[in-house]
Amino acid sequence: MYILCIRILNSILQEGIQNFDLILDLAISEAVKDIKSKVQVLANLEKNEQTDVIMDKWRFAMLLQLYFKRDQYTNVYEKIAEIGADFNHPKDMDGLIYYFPSTGISIEKSWANYIKEQCKRFGIHCP
Repeated sequence: MYILCIRILNSILQEGIQNFDLILDLAISEAVKDIKSKVQVLANLEKNEQTDVIMDKWRFAMLLQLYFKRDQYTNVYEKIAEIGADFNHPKDMDGLIYYFPSTGISIEKSWANYIKEQCKRFGIHCP
């Protein structure tokens, strides 16, 4: 699903977003740390949407990429928690963060549901 993240980044570049180095850094990053400042800079460059919506898109892109590469990580749930912490634990991640109270649904199922909901929200076709 790395291709989807590249498509999102490509569409942003086509809209005239500057700071290609930040976008490229996010696109090729293997680590899920120190991302919030880069995302905030990119969000501030977009003028047509509220910052919260832009941040949601970037968070979704990161969680989507992580979802499709989850077998490559021994600590994938910690990576999800790091993303949640970087974005101040948004409510829609409650069922994804392992140290939050259970929602009654497994983290894997909650994660799949989150992906499906965000794909619909942002008009992206996801498998």
